[in-house]
Amino acid sequence: MIHYEHLIPENGYIIGEIACGHEGDINKFKRLIDCIAESGAQIIKFQIFTPLERATVDHSEWKIFNDLSLSKQEWHQAFDYARQYNLTIFADIFGEASFSIAKELGVDGYKIHSEDLLNTFFIATVAAEKKILMIGIGGAHRIEIVNLLDFLQEHDLLHNVLLMPGVQTFPTPLEAHSIGEIGDLIEKYSVAYGVKVGFADHVSGDMEEAKIVPIAGLAKGASIIEKHVTVNRED
Repeated sequence: MIHYEHLIPENGYIIGEIACGHEGDINKFKRLIDCIAESGAQIIKFQIFTPLERATVDHSEWKIFNDLSLSKQEWHQAFDYARQYNLTIFADIFGEASFSIAKELGVDGYKIHSEDLLNTFFIATVAAEKKILMIGIGGAHRIEIVNLLDFLQEHDLLHNVLLMPGVQTFPTPLEAHSIGEIGDLIEKYSVAYGVKVGFADHVSGDMEEAKIVPIAGLAKGASIIEKHVTVNRED
């Protein structure tokens, strides 16, 4: 299992991000896990959520999230299947329900989506687990980042935190990725707060830059790279 101290640019750790690429199908989920394991990535990440954590029943996106959701039994199947490959397993969580599932599974680390950046007490609850905690900061104002880091530091919860910049557009246009932001975040927050900085890369996988951009991110000081994975480009 990979620990926080192992996360340095020189180690070049890659997260194979499944996100919702399984489309709610446990068999496709397993094919994606196979793909990530065969790629040589050391870490896999799931997005665990219940439909009510993402939308209300009367919302136009309710059906989307409902169709993408898995049962608790299926989450256990996916987790156990990934463990067979000796992969380190991280999970995006979106509320108390998904946090509970992730804890029950025994994941090795968590990610908080940027939509929850101001959900300070939820982040503190997750940080109290003392596992690797990635915090998405795409679209965040710097004062919002500072306020959160100050709060976590004040409560002695700032030990295993990675800030994860990255624009959530799929695919993200090349010009929307800012490698310079990685260095700026390291300069402003790594020294002052002791946090690390990663990079969520969403360049279209059929572009040559999909290989170049993450390497540039590591060269700039990113401690970890997140890459979305699919078994079918048309998906």
